[in-house]
Amino acid sequence: MAPDTSRYEIFGSVGNDVNDIIVKNQYRSPWDGRIVMYLTTANQDVADDVITKARASGINPKSISVEPVGANVQIGNGSTADDLVTLIRYALPRNSSAGTEWLNHTDKNVVVYKITSPTASVVQYPTNQYTSRTANSEVQLQQMS
Repeated sequence: MAPDTSRYEIFGSVGNDVNDIIVKNQYRSPWDGRIVMYLTTANQDVADDVITKARASGINPKSISVEPVGANVQIGNGSTADDLVTLIRYALPRNSSAGTEWLNHTDKNVVVYKITSPTASVVQYPTNQYTSRTANSEVQLQQMS
């Protein structure tokens, strides 16, 4: 439960961008020492600006993924804002030694930026539209009273 009992805490995904098949189809295998950029934002103008600057710096546009946060998500830093956590779950090391080496240098391997600017224009993405569910029914997981 969230500390504020009037709010829900949902462990899920806003979009489909962290799906390994999406990334593989976009750039085959983005890893192997390449820069992979993952941008989560509610502001299309910020995304466009960051992508333009990344491309100008030589980052392959196919290695850039944007997870658009829809207009139905409460953004900001206050207590009324929704909390988002992004997990990149499909980066598998070649072997245990490579995995240990990567983990020992996460400060060099993962860089996180939070962009804030009170003067930047805000053009929000529309509310995310989801496809119909195709997985198995989860009815058996409902809470028993």
